[in-house]
Parts: sequence; C-alpha cells; structure tokens
Amino acid sequence: SEPGLIAFQATNGHKAVTGRIGFSPILGLEVGTSVYNGRINLVGEDPRSVTMLFYDASYRRGPWTFAAEYARTNIVGGIPRQSPAPPVFDPLFPDTVAALAGYVAATTPGQDGYYVEGAYNFHPGFMRRSFDEGAYIAPVVRFEGIRRDRTLSDFYLNERRTTLGVNIAPSTSVIFKLNYVFNSLQGKAPNITGPFGGADFGNNPIPFLGYGRNGFTGSVAYVF
Repeated sequence: SEPGLIAFQATNGHKAVTGRIGFSPILGLEVGTSVYNGRINLVGEDPRSVTMLFYDASYRRGPWTFAAEYARTNIVGGIPRQSPAPPVFDPLFPDTVAALAGYVAATTPGQDGYYVEGAYNFHPGFMRRSFDEGAYIAPVVRFEGIRRDRTLSDFYLNERRTTLGVNIAPSTSVIFKLNYVFNSLQGKAPNITGPFGGADFGNNPIPFLGYGRNGFTGSVAYVF
C-alpha cells in the first residue's frame, strides 16, 4: 500500500536489532527479557535512536494465571536528558494552548510502563455442553501504569489504571472481554473546548474532553 496511508516505510537506511531470552525454571513459570534498538530519525535529520528494554514473567498453575511486564525506553540524539517543566496553560489565551500542544508533541527522553494481571478460569459444565470443551469464564484484575515522559513525575499524560473485568470464552479461540476501568492521572489535565477538545488524539496531542475518566470497555479477541 502507499507509504504514509496505512503502511510505513523506513527511510533512514539503518536496520533495527531486537531479541528476547526466556527461561522456564519450573513447569508453568517463564521469565524473560527483550531488547530493541534502532534509529528513528528521517533522512536528513540528525541521528536519533531508541533503545527499549522489556522484562516479563508469566505463571500458570491450575486455573490461576498471572502475568507481569515492565518496559522502559531511552531516546538519545538532539534532545535533553530531562524534559523541561510544562508551559503555563490558560484556556483563555490561544498562544498558551498552542505552546502546550507543541510541548506534548515534542519527543521525550523516554517512557516506561508496567502491568500486573491475575485471572482465575472457571469451566462451567453448561458452557462445555453448549459451546466447546475449552470454554471458560475468567474474572480478571489488572494494575498498570504508563509514563509517556518518565522524566516528569506529575505530567497529565502519565497515568495509572486498575481494571476489573471478566473474560467469557465460548471456545479457546474467541474471547469476549468486559471491563470497568479506574483511571488516575499523575497531573491535572487541561480543560480545553473547541477545536482542541476533539477526539483526534493522533493529530492533536491535547487530550480530548473526558480524558482520564472511569468507564466501561469491551472487546473481542481472536486467538490463532
């Protein structure tokens, strides 16, 4: 497909390097670490690279499953190691809105994030009889956090989330997920209306109205 529409094409002529090492000391437990390193600058720009480190673990015993992961990125090349404080924002002054938008859109020195999740799988007889031998229902609890700029402790794009949910799998390949999420921002989000308050988060880095609120989510997963 045409690059820039629904596909992307590397333009800096450098290959990325990635790999993972996993270790399973006992049955049901696996721990691992992985790394990614590659250039992220466009042709003609000053060299800039990103290194990503991941540490993961999973454990399964009977109906219990646990999983956790921590990830950290470091971006170097033409950017400060510590981000400056966010600019002063006043919704009555458009220049401060533009300054905040530019600040959020700028490349940060790095991000990090984590999640810890636990689930318990029930295998009701009525689901096995009506659907599939591997059908199950699983309550799920998940704690996670992300810092989109890990050098700032009270930035509103850094957030924590607690998810209470249930997975309903009529077969081992199809999973319906229903959740309620509790969000907690690590800084006060600006209250912006008008063109800066839309949901076009990818094009407009100012959060949409209602960003950070609690609410229900739902999804369907297909495992293959």
